Amino acid sequence: MSELEQKLSEYEEKKPVGNDAELTEAIEEILSKEESLPYEYRNYELIDEAVEALLILNGEDITTLDKEAEKNARNIINNKKSKSITLKRVLLIAAVLVMMSALTVSTLSVLNTSDKNTDIPIDPIDITKKEPSPDTDAPSTDSNTLNNETDSIITEENIITEPYITEPITDVPVTSNDDPKPIGGTGICEVHNFGYHCYPKEIKDYIGEEHFRKWSNEAHSTTNEEGCWPNGNILLCIEYFDVPDEIIIEAYQNDYYNRDWDIKALLERDHEAFERYARNSITTNSSAKLSSEQSLKFRLFDFMKTKTDKKTVDYYNTITNNGSYFPCSEITLYDMISNTSLTKDDFINALGDATSNNREDFVTPYFEYNLDLLFGDTETLTKMIDNLEIPYYESRVKMADALLHIAE
Repeated sequence: MSELEQKLSEYEEKKPVGNDAELTEAIEEILSKEESLPYEYRNYELIDEAVEALLILNGEDITTLDKEAEKNARNIINNKKSKSITLKRVLLIAAVLVMMSALTVSTLSVLNTSDKNTDIPIDPIDITKKEPSPDTDAPSTDSNTLNNETDSIITEENIITEPYITEPITDVPVTSNDDPKPIGGTGICEVHNFGYHCYPKEIKDYIGEEHFRKWSNEAHSTTNEEGCWPNGNILLCIEYFDVPDEIIIEAYQNDYYNRDWDIKALLERDHEAFERYARNSITTNSSAKLSSEQSLKFRLFDFMKTKTDKKTVDYYNTITNNGSYFPCSEITLYDMISNTSLTKDDFINALGDATSNNREDFVTPYFEYNLDLLFGDTETLTKMIDNLEIPYYESRVKMADALLHIAE
């Protein structure tokens, strides 16, 4: 039984699949859930299979698609030589990018299998393509660890979608778009953090895919002298579509690790403050530290999984739905420690793993944690958490975890 067939079988235990539309929904849900995990935790065999199934079932010619993907991959590789990206995985990403916006898949008659279950997808980023083409959708972050070999695709975060440019926006300083690059602080836009050019699923769902894609294609058709899309960011998007505050807050709190926004500035439509934060978080490494903290929680889940005591086993199975979902934005570090047998050494080892690079631990930016407070003076920590004054828009989990950060 293939990876996809196994997932579809599990899906059907909870929700029957009786027609092509339900099968499409199931596979898309399985794919979306897998892509909600950080890159190193994703099951790429499953993603390969699900993407290929959807493309075939959408009537696409895979041979032609592979040729186009290879062409795009060469451009990406030329611009990302310093990053750990290999052709094999880039071809997958490019293939996904070429077709994901067409995944309003209406027919799936080629497969005899079933469907999928969704959580919080990682936010899409756009990669500009030189030649116009049909619209492409962006994929949006089980602890299946990705091999750290040359077969791995992305050791850095955030390469995701590729809108196809139609008509350029005028009255903006234009630089060459010949070399497609990803949006975000780790890609073409070196001056802003990742969240600045990312558009969460919750907001895209409110807008509608067709309307969003039309806006996105125009907004990201030109770059300025800093290599940034001046007409394409999340604040301009929510202003253009008048996205309600409750949708913005939901998107932020669902996955604040990958939506590193000044949420107050965003809600107030304060362009100056929002811009300032998106730039400063690059120089202060706050976005990178948030990413390390999310990875830390994933590593702690891994450590939980190795424990055999009833307290930890019960908590792990309950909070992760038996290892199928890892709610990093929903539970605090204190929750993870107080409800399990995890030790201070476990925490330190997990943090080392989360910040490792080229087999060296504690290399990537990370928060320093007050472990004496977390593992010792828990009564004080509990009171501190209980006494938090949390703005209506802020994440309680984020603020609680921040109590453990040691100021530099």
